[in-house]
Amino acid sequence: MSRETVQEDARWRPWLQLRFAKGVTRLRMARLIEAFGDAETALGASARQLTDVQGITHDVARAILDGDCELDLDAELDLLETHRVRLLLRGDTGFPEALEAMDDPPGLLYCMGALQDSDRLAVTVVGTRNTSGYGRTVCQDIAGRLAEAGLTIVSGLALGIDTAAHRAALRRNGRTIAVVAHGLTRIYPEENEGLAWDIVHHGAILSEYPMRAAPDRFNFPERNPIMAALGLGTLIVEAPSKSGALITARCAADMGRTVYAVPGDVTRAGSQGCLQLIRDGATLVTAAAEIIEDLAPQLRDYLDSRPRDDGTPTQTDAEETADGERGGEPADGAPTSEPYQPTLSFEEAQLIEIIRRDPAHFDVLYERARALGMEVDAGRLSTLLLELELKGLVRQAPGKMFIAEEGVEYRWTDPGDYETNQNSPGYERV
Repeated sequence: MSRETVQEDARWRPWLQLRFAKGVTRLRMARLIEAFGDAETALGASARQLTDVQGITHDVARAILDGDCELDLDAELDLLETHRVRLLLRGDTGFPEALEAMDDPPGLLYCMGALQDSDRLAVTVVGTRNTSGYGRTVCQDIAGRLAEAGLTIVSGLALGIDTAAHRAALRRNGRTIAVVAHGLTRIYPEENEGLAWDIVHHGAILSEYPMRAAPDRFNFPERNPIMAALGLGTLIVEAPSKSGALITARCAADMGRTVYAVPGDVTRAGSQGCLQLIRDGATLVTAAAEIIEDLAPQLRDYLDSRPRDDGTPTQTDAEETADGERGGEPADGAPTSEPYQPTLSFEEAQLIEIIRRDPAHFDVLYERARALGMEVDAGRLSTLLLELELKGLVRQAPGKMFIAEEGVEYRWTDPGDYETNQNSPGYERV
């Protein structure tokens, strides 16, 4: 056992002991951490101090004090090491801040893979397991384009819409996070084992359940608030009137997140959940650009908060050194990292070449884009510039000046000729 493993065991053990003490639920764990600050302090508290915490009964306090745990802690720690799973502890740097929006944020999360700071820019995409061809196509288009724009796709690894969302992100070289309702010694459903492996190397799989926990049906609605909290907004692509995806939508709305819904065939039962969400006030969307435009203020806040011009790595630098940020050596058999090369739409490729020729003010860029034949209004231009910033190709300087980042190559996939710039450095049509 390595020195690092020994240190991790010592740190993780009290958190596991507290979280899985008999009678400690996620809500009770949340209140204990809020009251005592960390697991070690809570375990050292007196019975009186414990029962002063709302929801902690005498029986629960006694279980905590007696170390009456539902887990074999030694075996659990061995499984963490064997399966290369880390624990993310509430209050630690690596724990997702977005989960603090929950009434009962989990005290700990099991993580296979790794989270990155850019995962704060995420959209949750969920829907029915029994999806139609229409639902899959729309999901692949919207989720894929969101991922291309630099947004992380969060979903639940289920069949149907979840699978389509994860795969779309991976196809576009984006990041994706799966929040599952079981322990990480298994993958459910089994059909998604290969997909899960891909997710681990391009994002993370998260769970709040012990390593050997089965996919109990009660776990699925319990994990849905975590998915909702991780996204800046939640997109429901296709769902019947009694879909679990609607639970995620309600959770998102309760946390103040925007709920988006894709309209479907009014004659199909599988569309009724989305149609009802729209009637209840969800934002109707048909394209990724509509979501990006709606989230623009939050995305801008993140971009503006990133250090610049002081030697601190930018998002582009972070992408180029992703393996280091993902927690050290890649897993055995893991694909080696490739140079960061974002894929652009035809419009984005046109715009970046305009900026590369000469940095310019927003108004000047608008005039040049129109002169080049781009059919964009000011709102669309703003969205395109934001997408290029998220991909690390452009940065906004004071005074609404836009400057191209140096040394980043890109690809574009849309059809059509682009004779003017096809010989430009960094340009590759695929």
